[in-house]
Amino acid sequence: MEPVIIQQTGWHDYVTVLATVIIALATAANVWVSYRLWRATSDSANITRRIFEAANSPYLSVKLTPNRDETRRTIATELLVKNVGTVPATKFSVERIPRFNGSPMPVSKVPSEPTTLNPSDDAIMLGSIGEPHYAQLMNGTGTLDITVDLTYQGPSEKQYKVRDEYRYEPKKNVFIRLGTYME
Repeated sequence: MEPVIIQQTGWHDYVTVLATVIIALATAANVWVSYRLWRATSDSANITRRIFEAANSPYLSVKLTPNRDETRRTIATELLVKNVGTVPATKFSVERIPRFNGSPMPVSKVPSEPTTLNPSDDAIMLGSIGEPHYAQLMNGTGTLDITVDLTYQGPSEKQYKVRDEYRYEPKKNVFIRLGTYME
């Protein structure tokens, strides 16, 4: 049997191993830093997009005004929608849903074709309520609720949906906003 020769390693082999470990650790640190940088860039882009959408979005305000005519025993309603934003509201549509004592009332339909509402433009919808509902409202035995649903898009084609709910207060002749819900 031949003798086995064991070769001794020199100090330079330890340096090579140590350098390889340092390079591997530096590579792992570079990967970790690159990942964190990628995440920060992605978060920054999302924040910038949200800032752009907030600054360049249509904002629609709704005002519902009653006009009580005691001679004719009617309440005329004026629904005013105004774009107070900086850009047009495209594919704009509005639906009003009146309910008397919780039951839906018939309403004349607005053209179903979506339209554009430019900044500072108004859209006005008129309606009226007469007898026998008028008498019940005035003597406190009836309630009138009106729901207003708005849908529209901004420049980024983001879809906005807003629902305002109102109740008529006959003693003060005003509509009280019960709530606003947004999607």
